[in-house]
Amino acid sequence: MQTMKKGFIFSFEAILSLLLLLLMICFLPAQPNLSLKELACIQQANDLLRIWSLEETSESEMISDTKLVFENNAQVMMDEKIIYDNPKKNNSISTQGEILDEGLSARMVKITVFFD
Repeated sequence: MQTMKKGFIFSFEAILSLLLLLLMICFLPAQPNLSLKELACIQQANDLLRIWSLEETSESEMISDTKLVFENNAQVMMDEKIIYDNPKKNNSISTQGEILDEGLSARMVKITVFFD
């Protein structure tokens, strides 16, 4: 009689399945890495949206804030209407949010920042 050795025995199908799983994990597309410039731009745009949502802000104040923060390298849209546009660069990143006005109606605001 043969004595059985202690340990795990994998079948051919199990080994093939594990190898296939490892190959699939290795070839998953990597998430695009944002540069520090992109992260800073998106953070500033999100900060502007937060400030505008806390205060009652007019379109002219939004335009002046955008010019001040992004030095004329941005686009602001409100309810899909462009209220400020000055694209100068090829690369862009954008963020959007909803702002409630005094009548509690939501306005969609989108900020697109252009950079090198």
